[in-house]
Amino acid sequence: MPSWRIFSTRNLSRRPELMSKMKISFLFPLLVVCSAPAGCRAAPAPCEVARNAFPPPGSFFAEVRTSRKAVAISFDDGPGDYTPAVLDILARRGARATFFVMGSRIKGREDILRKIHAAGHEIANHTYGHINFYAYKNDDRAVALTSEINKTDALIFAAVGERTRFLRMPHGYCARWSRDVARLTGHVMTNWTRGYDWMGLSQEETTRKYVEALKPGAILLFHDGGGNRTKTIAALEAVLDAASKAGYEAVTVGDLICSPVDDIVVEKK
Repeated sequence: MPSWRIFSTRNLSRRPELMSKMKISFLFPLLVVCSAPAGCRAAPAPCEVARNAFPPPGSFFAEVRTSRKAVAISFDDGPGDYTPAVLDILARRGARATFFVMGSRIKGREDILRKIHAAGHEIANHTYGHINFYAYKNDDRAVALTSEINKTDALIFAAVGERTRFLRMPHGYCARWSRDVARLTGHVMTNWTRGYDWMGLSQEETTRKYVEALKPGAILLFHDGGGNRTKTIAALEAVLDAASKAGYEAVTVGDLICSPVDDIVVEKK
């Protein structure tokens, strides 16, 4: 059985003024997304078998230890100009992926978001404006993060009718307070095992490193927005081809958790 890591809100409860603000911040997006008669709609459980084992909100992981030959393909910073090309590549190879989208990039690209959803991929939360919380020193950081998450979820819900389960923080940030926020917003924090397409490496080296990172339970990070992603496109094709030849499935983060899980790895390497 996996041992998911959970953290309490004890440190937030010591700041009642922040908790009060956060309750208001939670309530407003709910008023936006709870228009359906049945109330707020959450994304369906990734699979019936793993429902009881699904990690609780506020837990955090970067890869899964499993005997299943599967890797999760994930994208950050979209939707963007390269997302349609990414979708084409995934479709041609029968691969599935998780798209961690930014709320600020959804407006005007709702059709792309709907295409991601219609193709059977998973949509997850990458906050609204990609704030660097490593450099964020304000006392209201929990309020700011709550707003970032909820604004993005409201936009996603408006486009595809589902809220998200997974949250990836900008720059892979993770701290006790941010896990507390994720618990309150109902998200599992997800980082990655390996990612190389933003490092300024050559095309050959970028592709080689991704292929070498293939292993059961890995979560690979690519980017479909935020700049020139031609290296990403080329590397993605090569990685999916190599994965297929080696007998790997390319799946969503949610599907990876449905694997027979031995344990999770909480350290981002």
